[in-house]
Formats: sequence, C-alpha cells, structure tokens
Amino acid sequence: MRASAAAACPPTLQVLGHAKTVLVLFGGWAFFGDLINLHQLLGMCLAVAGMISYGFFMSRGGVTARKV
Repeated sequence: MRASAAAACPPTLQVLGHAKTVLVLFGGWAFFGDLINLHQLLGMCLAVAGMISYGFFMSRGGVTARKV
C-alpha cells in the first residue's frame, strides 16, 4: 500500500515541513555560501532533535494519533 501525504497525520506533516526548512537552509549554505547565523543554527538543531524524538516515540508503538 502506498502512503500519501493526505493519509499522514498532522504531526507527521509538521515534521516533514521542518525537515524541508532545514534542508532549504542547509542547501543555501552549501550551494550559495550564505551565512548561517546562530538563531538559524539553533532552530535547525531544535527541528532535528524534534524529528528524532518524534520518530523514536512513534516507533515505540504506544503513541497513536488522535482524531480531531
């Protein structure tokens, strides 16, 4: 069965949005030589930590998404 964005729960979509933002900021630094300030760096680290913790807790199986 193929997973689609429409079938994903809202927290998953939020995590994917943060991942996209981190990749865009990192890409700007890597390809165009843009400077990353401390605020951006801390934000990227926080986003990555959140993505890792989300993956950890969702893989435990004890957490399920609520229907709103």
